[in-house]
Amino acid sequence: MTISKLDALKWLRKTINTNRMLRMEKLRDVSFIQGKMLFMTYNAKWKKDLKYWDRTPVLFCIDSSPKGFLGLSLHYLQPDFRTRLFNALLEYENGNKRALDFTYAEIASFSRHKYAKFVLKKYLFSQIKNLLIVDQADWKFVSALPVHDFQKQPVREVWRDARKFITGDSKKNPK
Repeated sequence: MTISKLDALKWLRKTINTNRMLRMEKLRDVSFIQGKMLFMTYNAKWKKDLKYWDRTPVLFCIDSSPKGFLGLSLHYLQPDFRTRLFNALLEYENGNKRALDFTYAEIASFSRHKYAKFVLKKYLFSQIKNLLIVDQADWKFVSALPVHDFQKQPVREVWRDARKFITGDSKKNPK
């Protein structure tokens, strides 16, 4: 899964030009997002309690409820770690042609893979402004997009925390 930033940005420009973003207020049934890759604009509700958060997460939705969902947010990892997680998820799925269809229990057992454990985040539907459900054929482009927009800390701080957590230098996953 090695995609250049230029190819990823071309994909993004084409997608935005075709107006495929969904407005959250128009969605009623969101159960269809589980197992899908999502790209969205987000405003964290409890941002004052978070060390940092991403305003434009790219993630795999793994569990949903009436008020929100759990997702594996890829941009919390630097690109080489992101590639490892992405490939591990695809390998774990064992060639399934559908979208990734994980449950929280499967991720909890899979999270022996520290990459997944670090990027597991909770999102509230009320805090999502726009949402793009990414076609599976485009996952590799979207996961390579340099679109993270971390608040309160620079991306190098986020990636440093991820690296420490994954390598065992820090046992605690920051909020």
